[in-house]
Amino acid sequence: MTEQESKTQEMLDILIEGGTLPSDHPPLVETLGWFGTYLQADKTERKKIGTVAANKVMIVGVVALIIGVVVIVGLIFLILNTLKAFDGKLTSGLVPPAIHHGIYAEVFAIWLLVFVGFTTLAGLLSIGLASGNAAISLLFVLIAFFGSLIALAWARIRGISFKQICVDIGWTTGRGLMREIFTGFAGYAMTLPILGAGVLITLLLFVVQQLVTGGAGTESFQGTGGGSHPIIVDIADGVWLTRILLVIMAAVAAPVVEETVFRGVLYRQLRSSSCKFPKTLSIICSVFLVSFVFAAIHPQGWIAIPALMGIAVGMNLLREWRGSLIPSMVVHGTSNGIVVSMMILMLS
Repeated sequence: MTEQESKTQEMLDILIEGGTLPSDHPPLVETLGWFGTYLQADKTERKKIGTVAANKVMIVGVVALIIGVVVIVGLIFLILNTLKAFDGKLTSGLVPPAIHHGIYAEVFAIWLLVFVGFTTLAGLLSIGLASGNAAISLLFVLIAFFGSLIALAWARIRGISFKQICVDIGWTTGRGLMREIFTGFAGYAMTLPILGAGVLITLLLFVVQQLVTGGAGTESFQGTGGGSHPIIVDIADGVWLTRILLVIMAAVAAPVVEETVFRGVLYRQLRSSSCKFPKTLSIICSVFLVSFVFAAIHPQGWIAIPALMGIAVGMNLLREWRGSLIPSMVVHGTSNGIVVSMMILMLS
């Protein structure tokens, strides 16, 4: 037990025994968060805190119930569509492979370099100009996110028309804008069971790791930000403008940019590169490779890769089925939007 943990335990012992904490003690909220605030509150304040917490739990419960129903409906439609696919009743919406599709490997590599460069620059500008202002820092990151799509210009430089680029990477309305949006929401329901399978694998890996390491090794859930996800700190500590920008980042910027690059550029490249494979094998290899790269590039840590791959598999299959990126963007935005909204609710 560290020195700080020992001091915290001493203060908890005092409270348990009905005593009063010394005036010079550090606030329990610094070490225990919400629980520290609750413990140090008087009877009236505790009642208010308890009421707010109960309301939040009720909201989360209702959302969980709705999602549970959606999972069941999604599983039914997933099974039906899988059977249709094996019967040949579901056709691919991708344009046929073409020689120029090999250029998209170059586009993806350039995007990685541009993205790392732009986000690094955004971080430096935040340190130099934002002076700890999280909202301004997020604006820099948003600009970096959308700015990284300049990498698509490489395909134009290599001689592909802008119209053809849009068709190749799925920047189209497919079979109609509203129809593709609706398919996206239906696709979200069908993706949830796959996501659930990924989460179960992640939990299994975590249990195995705990058994092997004897409870150590939780750093496998940590990414470059040092926690489950860097966004959590901004949600917990940020003002409402910061939280709104985080929702825009998660539900708009990330879906547009990441779907364009992973489902649009990289998936197109892999499907074309494997066109000599049997079609089913080409789809399986492309889906799982893109899903792995997508999951591995996120900051949650290696043990969370199966969970992220779960939703990525669903989005890749939507891209294969519809051709357009609209459905996968809707799935991505809906998923991120719900998660971030729940985080804001619980951490605010």
